[in-house]
Amino acid sequence: TALEPLVNYRRWEVRMEVARLFANAAAREPQALRLCQTLVEDSDEDVRCHAALGLANAGEFSAQVWAALLGFESRHAHIEPVVRAFFAAAPQSVWDSLRSGLSAEDPGLRSSAAQLLAKLGRADEQVVAALRSWLSAEEPWLRSSAAALLAKLGRADEQVVAALRSLLSAEHPGLRSRAAEL
Repeated sequence: TALEPLVNYRRWEVRMEVARLFANAAAREPQALRLCQTLVEDSDEDVRCHAALGLANAGEFSAQVWAALLGFESRHAHIEPVVRAFFAAAPQSVWDSLRSGLSAEDPGLRSSAAQLLAKLGRADEQVVAALRSWLSAEEPWLRSSAAALLAKLGRADEQVVAALRSLLSAEHPGLRSRAAEL
């Protein structure tokens, strides 16, 4: 299409609007779907979020889609009501796909799935149990993410405090700082 060159336009605002446009057609038009697959890899999170919504509407539920949808509350994307409407109308298979991410091998996918479920008000006991199991994960950032999300959900306990204490001596200064803040 004539709009395809705008996928690589230097200004993120233009790329975001192009992603918004193509996202609306991705479920029906193969070219729009292909362009959303390109845009979901954009450097800007708002662009990625719009492209991910298009992919989700087309039935594509990859780790990359779930991670990009985490940005739906951005004040720049203006997409929150649309994403919430998508999930409100989503069939059980969409929720099952998202919940399956809680037990994925990829720790990034596990974290994205838990965060998205929490943002959407679906952090039930399955999510809490998964988060608790990550408090002893090998990846310090996953332990930090789990502790932060449990605290946000009002589910912090001595296990969370112990995980945070262990992070106070983490190699990465950002993890130490985050642990101290929580």
